[in-house]
Amino acid sequence: ATLRNSVTTGSGGAIWIGANASLVMNGAVTGCEAANGGGVYAQDSFSSVSVGGVISGCVAAAGNGGALYAGVSESFLGEPSVILSGSARLAGNKAISAENDAETGRGGAIYCATDAAINSANVTISGNTADRDGGGIYQNNGTTFTMSGGTVSGNIATNGSGGGASDRMFSARRTSAARALRTFSRRALRERRCDHRGRRHVLHRQRGEAGRRGL
Repeated sequence: ATLRNSVTTGSGGAIWIGANASLVMNGAVTGCEAANGGGVYAQDSFSSVSVGGVISGCVAAAGNGGALYAGVSESFLGEPSVILSGSARLAGNKAISAENDAETGRGGAIYCATDAAINSANVTISGNTADRDGGGIYQNNGTTFTMSGGTVSGNIATNGSGGGASDRMFSARRTSAARALRTFSRRALRERRCDHRGRRHVLHRQRGEAGRRGL
């Protein structure tokens, strides 16, 4: 089955699932649009989402999750999950940020506030775009993303971090590592310069002594 070209100003361009509900999707969702979850929106207290089909060309027009939005409320006691399996393909989706809202435009393909996993070598997440973080996948704080197969490629985070995948903790660690690398590089450059100047000074002194000896 294929769901295509559906548009809403709310959430879930093609599919919206509510509290304690589960979704198994092996068909196709194409060309759909919503504020959040351009293709699929899973409410904060959903049970599980399993995608083995195609979500392509969908848009989160003023929010997060171009293909799929999976949220979790702090008061929910369950353990919802998102699984991509089989030959799932999420391609050409986009998350557009709302005006003056820095919390939007995340997860070109997936915005996930719960644990998620890719468990098939045939899964593809490619060619997705986010205005801010996570061109392919945005994984929220305190959650786990497990990838045991598949391909994540050609995704773009236009004005943020994580072209393929991003989460706030990962981004912070990456930034710290980059700063450490820059600091190390500057220090190494200064040491090379000092070493070079020292060698040049020794060479000048040796030449001067040789001149005084008439060598």
